[in-house]
Amino acid sequence: MPVANLVLPYVAVHDLWVASGAMGRLGRSLTAGSQIAGWWIVWVGAWVLRVATGYLPWSGYLDTVSAGLMALAGALFITIVRVVSRGQRERAAALA
Repeated sequence: MPVANLVLPYVAVHDLWVASGAMGRLGRSLTAGSQIAGWWIVWVGAWVLRVATGYLPWSGYLDTVSAGLMALAGALFITIVRVVSRGQRERAAALA
């Protein structure tokens, strides 16, 4: 079973956060760890439930929960993109 497809999204987003110099409301280290880890845990959980729906007889409920978690992961990722974009704009302004 490939594991890289579960780990590399977290690594890529964390590296992007750090390289852009993004700072959230609570500061760089705490926010980077908590926001990215929160997104990643919800995203992986949604995919685990999505896979589990194929093996369980009561998959309708899990499918709904998986869709809700995927929507939550999307909302969390939007906040990450906004913070990273703001960090990149601030960094570009400081270099200009």
